[in-house]
Amino acid sequence: MRPRREALLVAAVLLLIAATPAHATFGVSLTAAVSDNASNPVTQAGAHPYQGVTDIAFSGNESVSDIRVDLPPGLISNPQAVPACDTDVSSCPPETQVGVEDVTATVLLATTVYQAPIYNMKTDGLSDFAFSIPALAPRTDIIGGVRDTTDSGLFFTITGIQAIPLGRITRSTLTFWGVPSDASHDTQRGQSCTINLGVPVCIGGGNAVTRTNVPFLSLPTACVGPQTTTLTSVSHSNTTATAASTTEVDGHPQGATGCADVPFDPSISVTPGTTQADEPTSAAVDLHVPQSNDAGTLATAHVKDVSVTLPDGMTINPAAANGLAGCSDAQFGKGTHDAIACPAGSAIGTTKIETPVLPAAGLIGTVYLGQPLPGDPYRLFVEAHGFGLSIRLVGSVHPDPQTGHLTATFNNTPQVPFEHFKLSFNGGPNATLATPLQCGTATTTSALTPYSGQPAATPTSAFTVDADGAGGACPQTPPFNLGFAAGTLGLGPGGSGVHSCHSPS
Repeated sequence: MRPRREALLVAAVLLLIAATPAHATFGVSLTAAVSDNASNPVTQAGAHPYQGVTDIAFSGNESVSDIRVDLPPGLISNPQAVPACDTDVSSCPPETQVGVEDVTATVLLATTVYQAPIYNMKTDGLSDFAFSIPALAPRTDIIGGVRDTTDSGLFFTITGIQAIPLGRITRSTLTFWGVPSDASHDTQRGQSCTINLGVPVCIGGGNAVTRTNVPFLSLPTACVGPQTTTLTSVSHSNTTATAASTTEVDGHPQGATGCADVPFDPSISVTPGTTQADEPTSAAVDLHVPQSNDAGTLATAHVKDVSVTLPDGMTINPAAANGLAGCSDAQFGKGTHDAIACPAGSAIGTTKIETPVLPAAGLIGTVYLGQPLPGDPYRLFVEAHGFGLSIRLVGSVHPDPQTGHLTATFNNTPQVPFEHFKLSFNGGPNATLATPLQCGTATTTSALTPYSGQPAATPTSAFTVDADGAGGACPQTPPFNLGFAAGTLGLGPGGSGVHSCHSPS
């Protein structure tokens, strides 16, 4: 009986030790890096690295419960690069795998490493990557999001990690594949391993998939110096520990390089609802930035600043003041997820953002007229939402005091790729815009500045103004010639509508 009693006493002591809080000793360290297939750092801006590795080590006696990793702005993972798994994670097809998770767990004095495939899961949000380690948990989800209230960088969270009786997780190494269909990953595709004393026991693997060469990872397109990945971790005792990892080469801080090689060839189109001269009109504006799905090319530079100048004589419609109301900054709530409370009368159009990292539905939303500020009488508020995101932009429209040309600007837009950024302005008698008075070619100009630091691209778009909107010839001398269209829409105290001045021809 004595040996049995001694064994019970030892077990009770071990349980007491495992249950004893050690809040002050809970800590984490982080190493985050992107590399080629020889594990050398990749720094080329817009490149598609072979892999991205996030290595987290936990210290102390507490068990981790929640993890959040925040990536630098502009570092992009694309869940659309591979099909999504819509079955149980244990039976996901091999073409949905995007990487491998290694978890090191210590129970009493024994240490075991578990390796499991990470799959791209079907989701209504931005992204959901999951893996299964039955000895620890049947399914663990890595939920992706965007810091859409600040710098629009990506983040990933793992919540509700189960505690291990008489043990804890000491390390987690997440490896995302830069090009998931690459043949070099076939050995690990669908493979799960358990490693004890350095001896692996593996099942599965060896699965080939269709080679698409579509990249899952893309480096930032801005060369702004070293960038930092941050980690926030919370234990089951609600102790928080943080860590950070800065990009480096050979032990020295190093950011993205080679921005001069990053491609950027956008185009723009402006299509009015009518081409008839001197008429209220709707308008569709489409900023197109071609994106590549080939890992053999660099990613297109992200757009930083947008400046669009409408054609000579295309003005703010004086009748637009009827029934319009301005939206205040508080009502719009930029930098928040608060419900937008802009008055219905401030809505002047719609928007749609199409991006390769989201399904084809993209983000949709509304264009609002913002309340004027001193020196900034015309402001545009743009909100686009979907997949748990709410992107909110504030722009300005400045009339040239000499020519009346209207120039719309949006500065410091998010460092994320998009294929189309579309703005559709309402038509009808109270349309915001009016076509030029003079017939002939009406040309929109632009200056689109990339984050790569290269000179702005200057694409143009043109349409032909006519007498009746159907190609009819115009008189040689129009009845009026625009001299100036400016003022305020009368949205603030004492406002009295748009003031426009025409001089006889």
